[in-house]
Amino acid sequence: MPVDPDGYDATSAATAAKMAAAERDRVATLLAGQRDVRSALELELEPDNYYDSDDGSIIGHGGMVGDGDDEHDHEMLSLMRETAGFDGGMSRRSSSSLPASSRRSAATTSSSWSSWLPSANGPTRCFNAANSSGSTLRNVLLIAGLAIATFLLVDNEDIMLLNSSGGGRGGNDIDESAGYRYHAHDTALGGIYNLGHPAGAKEGIVAGVGDVDVPISANPHAVQSISVENVLNLMGHYVHDEHRSPYASHLYDRPQAELDAEQERFVAKMTTVREEWGAWNFTDPSWAGGGKGPRPTVDFAKTPYRDVPSASFPKGSWQTDREYQEHFIDEARALVDRVREGIYAEYGKPTKKADGTGTLSDEERKARDELWGVDVLSEGQTEAKGIAQLNEVSWNGLLRKLLHAIITHDDFYVVLGGHSSAAGHGNNFRQTKAMQFHYLMEPIFDKVGVRLITRNSAQGGVGTTHSAFAGGVIYGEKDIFLWDSSMTERDPGASDTFQKQGIIGGERVPVILDCPRQDIEAETDGKVWLGTTDMNANKLDHIETTDEKQAETVPWALRWSKCSADRKDLCEAHKYNSVCWTERKDVTPPTPQTEFVGGRAGWHPGNIAHKRMARVWCLLVLNALDAALDLWKAKIGEEGGFPLADEHWHVGEAYLDIQNTLRKNMDAKPLTVKEGEEDTRATCEKKWEKYPRVCRLAMKAYGEWQPRAHPDANSFRSIIKAAPNGYKPTIEESNVYDGVDLAFLDNPEKGAFPRIPDDAVDVHMIAIATHKPAPDLDHSLPNENERRRLA
Repeated sequence: MPVDPDGYDATSAATAAKMAAAERDRVATLLAGQRDVRSALELELEPDNYYDSDDGSIIGHGGMVGDGDDEHDHEMLSLMRETAGFDGGMSRRSSSSLPASSRRSAATTSSSWSSWLPSANGPTRCFNAANSSGSTLRNVLLIAGLAIATFLLVDNEDIMLLNSSGGGRGGNDIDESAGYRYHAHDTALGGIYNLGHPAGAKEGIVAGVGDVDVPISANPHAVQSISVENVLNLMGHYVHDEHRSPYASHLYDRPQAELDAEQERFVAKMTTVREEWGAWNFTDPSWAGGGKGPRPTVDFAKTPYRDVPSASFPKGSWQTDREYQEHFIDEARALVDRVREGIYAEYGKPTKKADGTGTLSDEERKARDELWGVDVLSEGQTEAKGIAQLNEVSWNGLLRKLLHAIITHDDFYVVLGGHSSAAGHGNNFRQTKAMQFHYLMEPIFDKVGVRLITRNSAQGGVGTTHSAFAGGVIYGEKDIFLWDSSMTERDPGASDTFQKQGIIGGERVPVILDCPRQDIEAETDGKVWLGTTDMNANKLDHIETTDEKQAETVPWALRWSKCSADRKDLCEAHKYNSVCWTERKDVTPPTPQTEFVGGRAGWHPGNIAHKRMARVWCLLVLNALDAALDLWKAKIGEEGGFPLADEHWHVGEAYLDIQNTLRKNMDAKPLTVKEGEEDTRATCEKKWEKYPRVCRLAMKAYGEWQPRAHPDANSFRSIIKAAPNGYKPTIEESNVYDGVDLAFLDNPEKGAFPRIPDDAVDVHMIAIATHKPAPDLDHSLPNENERRRLA
């Protein structure tokens, strides 16, 4: 229910601080009484259940099994929407590389399962009561001594020598046991944070629980959009671990010999990927190799929009180091190129031909790059050749956003609003296009020092209007804001509401894609950032399947995607590939599971189409990253300044200019129209005649319907006062299980084959590959009892 925000009370700095405190209290409360610690650390974590609109229940593969109770099911539905997904496993959160510790510490094993959590200033271990008082006193004295030394040595409060890239992100963390992070652009996904494997599970049992650093913006009008689960990103550590197969988890109900074979299969394919495609190999030898310790950083969180002046970067920070930046830019461009080439090969147009006979001709390559590229349109140009079109203003806005995120180690939000097709009805949630985008792009963003948050906020049957009414709060902050609701929202006022609240609803102004434009360009004097994509990805769908035998010659990603007129039955038979449950050692669902996910309507796209549509978004962002890196290298070469000059990457001024221009032009329009007068009201206001302020003010909301970007912060329950007898409504149901949600296995009996075959191009493997050796971790399981204990 939207409420009139006279001021920024709902998202003021004080309120944001209270929200962060409430988040910590929520975790602490759930930990009390020795309840299974997993419920606290992964509250609302890994459900890949799907909402069945036919009977109002939640069914599917994951942490919570629906019982048809509306309040419970809607709460559970929320946990699916704000997620990061993947092919073969789903993450409730969207991305963070958890900072790693530089040493291991011992703690008495407790019966409760726990995990490592980062604190505001890097990793903190807060062990259980079994820790000795002597150790506690020693640690307090050591910390006090370090604090005094820091105070004496650092005289600029904005410059900190932290194991962080600013705002709590891990930047120079070193963990020699885990998937260590030696510098700001080293990846630390997996290792001891991969709780789907024995070493991570063992570490979770012995480690205590510390504070979770939930970033808070310095802007009072920012919308809190990150939760504890986003920061933990336990699912990301499970699916992006380049040294452990997600299919070899000890949680599967499979013999150990099969799990060992899965691990060998995975290691062999990753080795081949590194040899054939290359891998991330960024190092910082001029600093770390010289024994200088962590590089100094700036606390970006103290500055509005994180727009720290370039002159404030301390000497020695990576942003001031020419050698570091040139090496990083080259490595990042190589990464982008590898993944992009992987998509080309995945969809049957590799630069290097699969049979090794040669490469595409110049003409063939040009035609492919044009068809699968991005059109940057000059004023008056409208021709659409590629998979996406943005005008120069919008393209430059996207590049600015990406440079800003990389230089400041910011979070980057990609949010989808829409109807049932966008939500992915009929598919596992991980198979939807938003989650497929995240599965591939998260490890790429991680390597360039950015936490990617991807949200599928689409809802079947209702579209975007009810959420867009208070879009800032419901959708959260947005950097790319996608609309896919044409089936249920053809009213131009609905899309205009989506755009206006998307622009004024928070601190960030997004690049809005695929939304009908109405008057927004004129109302922002042409400053708004808009674009379109090949929404159905028809340009990637270029190979026709004619029969079962011929299908074996079609690239796996396109097999059964487009069938000849006389064999449409083949594509229909393979349209969906969902399963509702994968057998695991630790859980027996209390509710019988259906054969497949509900919602397989004829008008809903299947998983093949969703993945293809996700690849369009991936190509758009990869091309933008490539252009941003080119701009970065060109400008530091021309201008010779380090860091890169503010004018190329600061975002605050651009955001405010677009927002204020929209407000100014809206204020100049009448709210009402007298008979006989020309109606010059905005399209949005013509639709909402009774409450036109929704088109001019950043609306806030409280509610229970999901999804919401930060559900605990703006639920009705968070503001309801207790009755005289002390009663307050609560949601008392707990998850059926917590922890990682296992990757789907092929299930021939049900006709489900979600795994990528070994002979097919696996672009995700290309994205996660590095040259870092596997960490020395103990994944042994002496006996079945140990395996069950870790489960």
